[in-house]
Amino acid sequence: MYLERQDIQMEIASWMSGIDSEVLFWEKFFFTKGCIWPEDYMERISGEHFFTYPQLLPNSDIIHVLDVGAGPISLLGNKPPKEIETTINLTACDPLAAIYSALLRKYKIIPYVSTEFAFSERLCDRYASNFFDIVHIQNALDHSIMPLLGIENMLSVCKIGGKIILSHTENEAEFEQYIGLHQWNITMINNKLVFWNKKNSINVSDILNSKSVIEVRKTANDNGTYNILAILTKTAEIDIISTHMNNFDDLLVQVLYRVASPAYCKLDDSGPAMQFFRNLRWRKLRRLKWYLSDQVKKIGNKLTFWKQ
Repeated sequence: MYLERQDIQMEIASWMSGIDSEVLFWEKFFFTKGCIWPEDYMERISGEHFFTYPQLLPNSDIIHVLDVGAGPISLLGNKPPKEIETTINLTACDPLAAIYSALLRKYKIIPYVSTEFAFSERLCDRYASNFFDIVHIQNALDHSIMPLLGIENMLSVCKIGGKIILSHTENEAEFEQYIGLHQWNITMINNKLVFWNKKNSINVSDILNSKSVIEVRKTANDNGTYNILAILTKTAEIDIISTHMNNFDDLLVQVLYRVASPAYCKLDDSGPAMQFFRNLRWRKLRRLKWYLSDQVKKIGNKLTFWKQ
């Protein structure tokens, strides 16, 4: 089940409206050294730490791991357990990477792994097919524009037999009342992985059962919420339907002016985000130029860190 073009437009509009609150959350997080999560803050800035899912590490001298939607600093870790002799090459990506990089510079924090620019829905543009042993995303697919397309991209860049790890608080968009980037709910129904919001419902297990084996678990958290952990084992190559990629591309220019503009994020004009941006359709860019320019100025006036 894919979203229609009109639905994609609505999802992108919702996603764009949530960027400011997400950035301001991280601004407060670093300014207060963790807000109500000081342990989380210390873990993020403490440098290299142990990999969160050692039981899923393959038997290999070098293991390539991709953390999608990693935020400013990945929490996944890149150190194997002492009893396993291997090297974990961790790559972290996020569509707001440029903004996060500016925040880290402001607070003079050097991450143990730098987060680089990539949308989950377009991982195949940035990374080689069948390259990663493990692809991970935590509490970020509910922030995405097209979560099914994001999972398909994760499968595309993962090796046959590799693992895709999806870990999310259940029905977070409902809990957050669809405020900010929380636009999708993730749950388990009849042992199947399901994404849903007010307009759409996607049974991921049924759609991807020919390309992967999916295990879904639901566990209780200490705060009364539940966590949905889905582990996909890639079993076959996946062909992403170009029509849906093109629909996403056509509308993505509206987003990139906000998350990849040099004026907004102090990006190097030759950086990967801008190179990605240039590959999109310039006809649409010209039509949107003045409108988007005004939007960038409005955003910049709300925020403080990018001016410093």
